[in-house]
Amino acid sequence: MKINKEFERAKPHQDYEYDFAENSVIFHGLEDCIVGTDQFNQPVYDYIKMIDTFTSQGMNEFEAIEWIEFNVVGTNAGVGFVVLYY
Repeated sequence: MKINKEFERAKPHQDYEYDFAENSVIFHGLEDCIVGTDQFNQPVYDYIKMIDTFTSQGMNEFEAIEWIEFNVVGTNAGVGFVVLYY
């Protein structure tokens, strides 16, 4: 399986708080933004927490939103994960 440098498929042996489906996408550096799972055991990422994560690393809010929209939301159109907007 080819692994993108920004995300990986969940591995059953990894120690996560949630029991993810085999095809789940776990984004490196955004593990703390996972707030649960959906009905298919796909991770649910909190959009605001993702923005906070990147702004705490030095990005401004616009850069963080742009990065998330391109590299997270645009990765695979929601297959393997869900982004929670509110």
